[in-house]
Amino acid sequence: MSTQDAPEIPKGPPPHWLTGNRDDLIGGYQHMKKLVKEYGGFFSVVVPAKKPQLFGGQGPTFLCADPELVAEIVSQPDVFQKITFKYSQFRTGANASNDGLFTSDDDEPIWHIAHRILRAAFSQKGMRIYFDQMKEATDILCKKMEEYEGESDKEEEDKLCELHPLMSKFTFEVINKVGFGLDTGAITGSNEWLERFEQISDMRDELKPFQTSLFGNLMPKKHQLTASMSALQQKNRTYIEKLIQDKACRLARGETQARPDMMMLMLTTSDPVTGQKLPHSNIFNQCQTFLVAGHDSTSTALTMLLYHLALHPTAMAKVHTEIMRVLGPLPEGADATAGITWERLAQLDYCTQAIKENLRLFPPASAFIKSSPRDRDVTLGPYKIPKGSDILTSIWGLHHNPRVWKNPEKFDPDRFSPEESAKRKSHAWLPFSFGPRACLGQQLSLLEQKIALAAIVRKFHVVVDPSTQLRITQPLFMNPQGIFIRLERRSQRCGVPSPEGDLLLVPTGVPSTPVGGGGTDPQVKGEAGSPQQTRKIECLKDKTVQILYGSNMGTARETAEDLEGRLASVGFSVECGGMDECLASGADASSFPRKDQGALVVVTSTYNGHPPDNARKFKSWLQELDASAKPLKDVSLFVFGCGNRQWERTFQHFPKMVRGRMEELGAVVPEGGFGFGDADSDLEAQTEEWMARTLKSLVSAFAGEEAGLDLVEKTPATRFPLYETETVVELTKEEVLKRWKTDGLFVDSMKNVRTAILSSDMLEAAGVFPARVLVNRELQKEEETGRSTRHIELSLPQGKTYEAGDHLAVIGQNDDAVVDAAAAALGVSSWDVIRISLPPGKESTRHMVCPLDVPVLLRIILSRLIELQHTVTRAQLQVLAEFAQCPPEKTKLMALAQAGGEDLYTQEVLAKHLTVVEVLQKFPSVKLSLGAFIGLMPRMQPRYYSIASSALEQPDKVSVCVARVKGKTDTGREHVGVCSNYLQTVPFPDPVAKNEGDTLPVYCFVKDTGSSFRLPKDPSVPVILIGPGTGVAPFLGFLQERRQQKAGPSMLFFGCRGAADHLYKEEMEKFKESGVIEDLEVAYSREQPGKKVYVQDLLAAKGTKVWEWLDKRGAYVFVCGDAKAMAPAVRACFEKIAEKEGGLSAEGARGFVDGLIEEKRFCQDVWAGGH
Repeated sequence: MSTQDAPEIPKGPPPHWLTGNRDDLIGGYQHMKKLVKEYGGFFSVVVPAKKPQLFGGQGPTFLCADPELVAEIVSQPDVFQKITFKYSQFRTGANASNDGLFTSDDDEPIWHIAHRILRAAFSQKGMRIYFDQMKEATDILCKKMEEYEGESDKEEEDKLCELHPLMSKFTFEVINKVGFGLDTGAITGSNEWLERFEQISDMRDELKPFQTSLFGNLMPKKHQLTASMSALQQKNRTYIEKLIQDKACRLARGETQARPDMMMLMLTTSDPVTGQKLPHSNIFNQCQTFLVAGHDSTSTALTMLLYHLALHPTAMAKVHTEIMRVLGPLPEGADATAGITWERLAQLDYCTQAIKENLRLFPPASAFIKSSPRDRDVTLGPYKIPKGSDILTSIWGLHHNPRVWKNPEKFDPDRFSPEESAKRKSHAWLPFSFGPRACLGQQLSLLEQKIALAAIVRKFHVVVDPSTQLRITQPLFMNPQGIFIRLERRSQRCGVPSPEGDLLLVPTGVPSTPVGGGGTDPQVKGEAGSPQQTRKIECLKDKTVQILYGSNMGTARETAEDLEGRLASVGFSVECGGMDECLASGADASSFPRKDQGALVVVTSTYNGHPPDNARKFKSWLQELDASAKPLKDVSLFVFGCGNRQWERTFQHFPKMVRGRMEELGAVVPEGGFGFGDADSDLEAQTEEWMARTLKSLVSAFAGEEAGLDLVEKTPATRFPLYETETVVELTKEEVLKRWKTDGLFVDSMKNVRTAILSSDMLEAAGVFPARVLVNRELQKEEETGRSTRHIELSLPQGKTYEAGDHLAVIGQNDDAVVDAAAAALGVSSWDVIRISLPPGKESTRHMVCPLDVPVLLRIILSRLIELQHTVTRAQLQVLAEFAQCPPEKTKLMALAQAGGEDLYTQEVLAKHLTVVEVLQKFPSVKLSLGAFIGLMPRMQPRYYSIASSALEQPDKVSVCVARVKGKTDTGREHVGVCSNYLQTVPFPDPVAKNEGDTLPVYCFVKDTGSSFRLPKDPSVPVILIGPGTGVAPFLGFLQERRQQKAGPSMLFFGCRGAADHLYKEEMEKFKESGVIEDLEVAYSREQPGKKVYVQDLLAAKGTKVWEWLDKRGAYVFVCGDAKAMAPAVRACFEKIAEKEGGLSAEGARGFVDGLIEEKRFCQDVWAGGH
C-alpha cells in the first residue's frame, strides 16, 4: 500500500488550546489506561513546546498501545530510534552528562560501547555468578521478616510490615552485592544513599504540580524544593564517586575478588569493537543507573507481586503448592533459600506466570519513546508516519488494552500458561521493552523476584492487613505506598519431595485417600447437574450474548453465570461480568451486540430501591446517555430482577429502571424478555421459567423456532462443581483438641480459612475486617421469656467508620449439632484434615469461598464457609437425584424438583424448609461424595444488623442488637439462626493464640444501605422514631448522635410483649431524663389479658402532636422492623392521622404520606419475615 492510500491516523483526546494533551500524558497510569480504552491502540496527541519534555522530534506525536504496531517499532531499530532522551529533565543542569544505559540515546556512540562491555555481566553466565549473592540477600530478608510474624516478641502494632520500604532495602542490597561487591547492611539497618534517594523521590512528587503549571517557575516553593533536591543529589553523587575510587584503588594495588562484579567489569574491560574503555564519567553514570533502576523497579515489582498474590488465595495456593513440590519443605533451622538451585528454579512454571502477570498488571516503567527519521516519511502498519514524529509506546496502555487482554484489571497468572500465551501477540507484554534497547537487567530482575518469591512463600503466610491504603506515585518508576502485611510462619509438614520431585503426603503415615467414598457422577466427571450431551448448533458460534449482573449477595451473579453456562452449552459465544466491571473494561453503548449479532442480558437485584454496589456507576452512565441519539438502537434486551415483595415500595425498582431507561435509549425487549423473581415466594421456579423462556427466544431467533423448542428440553440446568477431596490426616475430636496448639497443620488450617474469608471476592470488595468482641450482654429476662436478645459491641480497625443508619454485616457459623448432622449424613469425620481441589482442566462456575489445594480441617469448612440450613433448591434436588442408587428414590426426588402441576416442591420442601442434609437422611440411597457436597452447597452469606450506636459517641467500636432465632420446623428439625446463635456465645477462645485470653475475631463489614435512612442534616428538626423489638436498634444510634449534636426533640415508639422483653429500658429512660427523647411511648402487647397493644395504637393516641410535628415543624419519620405486618400497619396509622387531624380525604391522606416518602421524610429500614 502506498503512503497516499494510508488511512488517517485516529485522533486522541481533544487538545487544550495552550497546553495540548500534556495533562493527558502526565495524568498517571489510570488515566493512560482510560485513554487507550476510549481511543484505541494508536492515536495522535498534541505536545507543544516539545524540548522541555521527553519529545525531541520536529513532527507530530502519537501514542501506541497496539502489540502489532509495537512489534514493527522495536523490530526496526534503524528506523524508529531513541534519540530524544538527551532533551529530557534527566539530562539537564547537573545531570547534563548523564549518559548511562538508560539515559543515553541511540545516536550516541557511548551507549553502544557501554552496552557491548556490560552485556557479559547480564548473560546467563553472569546470572549464575550472582546467584549465590542473591540468595544471601534473600536469607537476610527472610530473617528480617521473622520480626513481623505473629509469633515474634514485638507488640501487636509493631508486627505490621510496610511492604515497599522493606522490598526497597532488599533490592538495594542485591544490586550492591552484584554491582559493586558490597554488603551495605540496608535490610537490617539503614544506608545513607538509600535514605537520600527516598527523600529525593518524595521531592519529585512534590515538584510535579509546579513542573506542570504554567506559572510553576514563579513559585518560591519550587525553587526551595529544587535546591534541596540538588543538595541531596550532590551527596549521592559523592557517595558513588567514593565507591568507584575505592574500587579503582583496590584494583590498582592488585587486590583480587572472590567474585567479579559489574563495577570491576567496567573498570577493567575494553570494548571488543573499538578497543576503548569506558571513561570515568560514564562509569559514574552507569553506577548511578544501576543503583536507581536496579533497585527501584524490582522493589516495586516484588511489592505488587506479594500484594496481588496475598489478595488472590487460589493463585497463592498454586504458587505454594508448586514451590513445595519442587523445593520441598524448609528444614528446621535452615536458611530460607535452602534447596533453591538454578535447576529447581527453572521448574517453577506457575511462579513465573505469576511474576509475568504481576508485571503486566503493574509494570514499574510507564513508557518508552522512539522517533521516526527526520528526513523522510515512513509507514507503520497501515499508517503514514510523517518525518520527525515521536511515538510514545505506553506500557501501561499496552498491558491494559481491553482489545488485547480480556478483563485486563483482573490478576490471572493463567494468562501466561503456554496455551494462552500462544494465542497472543508476542509484543503484548513488554515490561522490559524489547530489542537492542530492552532493559539489560531483565534476567537479573526476574531471577531476583523468583528467588525471593520462592523463599518467602515457602516460609510465610502473607496477609494484607485491613489498614492498607494503596497509594501510587511515580517519581521515576511506579511507587506503591501504604501496603501493610502480616506474616505467619507456615507449617512445613505438608509433604516432602520424593527423588522424582513428586510431593508425598506423609504427616502421620496415613495414605492419601478420597474422603466420603463413592458417588461419582456416572455421566459427568468434574461437574454435577449436566446431561450426557448437549448438542451445539453451528450457526450460533458467531452470535454473542453479553450478560451483565448487579449483585450484592451473589444471587443475581449466580443466576447470570448459570445462564452463561446454558447459553454456551448450545453454542453461543458468551461474555459475563459485573455491570460496573463492563464500563471499567472500556465498553460503551456501541460495544453491546446488536440484534443480528446476539443479545444483551441484564440480571440484577436492588437494595432499598438502589442499584447493587457493583452497578452504581452503570446506573449513572445510563442516565447520562443522550436518549435522542438512540445509542442502544437495534439491541435486543433481556432483563431479570431478583427481589423480595415484602419491600413493596421498592420491589424491582432498579431492574425496572434499567429496562425503562434502556428502552428509552433504543433497546427492544422481546415478548417475555423481562422477568423477576420474588424471594418471598418461589424464587427458583420464577428464575427457571425466565431462563427457559430466554433460552428459547434466543435460540429461536438465530436457529429457528423448532430448534428453540428442542434445545430448551435438553439444556443443562444449574451446574455445580464436583470437587475432589483427599485426606491429609485422619483424626478424632480428642486428637485435634490435644494437638491444636502445637501442630502447625492446624495453625495453617485456621490461616487458610481466614485468608479465604478476607479475600473472598464479594467480602473483599465489601471491606470485610476481623473485629474483637468487647461487650456481649443479655437484654431480656431470658429465664422468664425463654427468648434471648444480645447487645454486642465490636472493635473497629483504625480508619474504619460508619454512619448512624448503616448496617453491620456479620459472617456467622453453623451450630455444632448442625455440623455433626451433616458429617454423619455424608459418612465422614468432620475432624479430618483434608485438601480440596478441582479436577484437572476444570474451573468452578460458582464462586466458592473454600480454600483450594491447601490443608484445612473439614469441621471449619462445614462450620464457617458453607450454608447447611438453607432450603434445598430444585436444582440441588436434580443433582441429588443423579446420585440416587434406588430407582424409586430417584423418581421421588425428580418429582420434588419439578415445577407446575401438583408442585410437590412447594408443599413438601419449601413449606417444610427441607435442607440438603435432611434429604440425605431421608433418601439413604443418595451416595454423595464430600467433594460433590461442597460443590453443591452455597457459600456462607453475611447476615445484616442495624447498627445500634453512633460513631460520634463511640468512634472506635460499633454495636448491634441481635435476637436469637430458634424453633422447630414441620419436619421436627431444630432450626437455629446461623448468625444469631453464633453471636450468642462469642467471643470464642483462640485455640492457636500465643497469649492466654486471646479470642477468635468476628468477621464483619459496614454496609451503607444506600437509602434515605439518615437523620436530617439540620439537627434541630424533630424526629419520630418507631421501632418495636430489635427494630429499636438503629434508634439507639440516632439518639446517641442527637445527644452529641444537642439536637431538637424526638418521639420514640417502642413495642414488645411485656416488661421482661423491654430492650434497652435503662438507656431509654436516660435519654428521656436528659431531654433527648421528649415523648417515650412503650406498647406491651401481651401484658393485658385479652387486649393487645401495638406501636400503631400508641401512635394513633398521640395523633394530634404527631400531626403538629409533621405539618408545622417538618418532622422526619423513621420506621424499623417487620416489613410484612408492622410497617404497613404504621403507614396506615399515619394516613388515619392525616385524615383525622389534617382533615384530608382518604386519597389525600395517601398522597400526603407518599409526599413524605418522596421528600425522604418518611424513611423505612424493614426486613422480610423469614421462611
